Amino acid sequence: MGLNISVIILGGIIVSVALFLFIREQRSTVDEFPDTLPFQGANQQELLHLRREVKELKDGLAEVTALLQDLTREPGAEVAVAVTTTADEPFDQLLNYNRFAKKNQRIIEMYQSGKSPEDIARNLGKSIREVEMVIKLIK
Repeated sequence: MGLNISVIILGGIIVSVALFLFIREQRSTVDEFPDTLPFQGANQQELLHLRREVKELKDGLAEVTALLQDLTREPGAEVAVAVTTTADEPFDQLLNYNRFAKKNQRIIEMYQSGKSPEDIARNLGKSIREVEMVIKLIK
């Protein structure tokens, strides 16, 4: 009986410490643009201008990264799927799409050459469902 009580008390202490650390970490999180730090005396126009500049820089970085990927891609290993960047499309989604297309490049090439999903799955040692999913997502 004494062992059970000590285990319950020890568990309660561990949960309490974990909860305390979690709450303290949540309070110490700082936003990307904190309102209380160096911008206290700045007016709203300056803040909006700075935020626009940061957005433009992020967009420029996305374009440069895409160009760099195009330059470093092997000449014979291009995927025939066109990827266009719009201002509304987040960069992380475009990056994930490029990774997905690169990872499944063999499936895409075989499908574009006219092979059936069953043949592709058999040749690459993958499941038919996985091949069908890749084909549907690329379309």
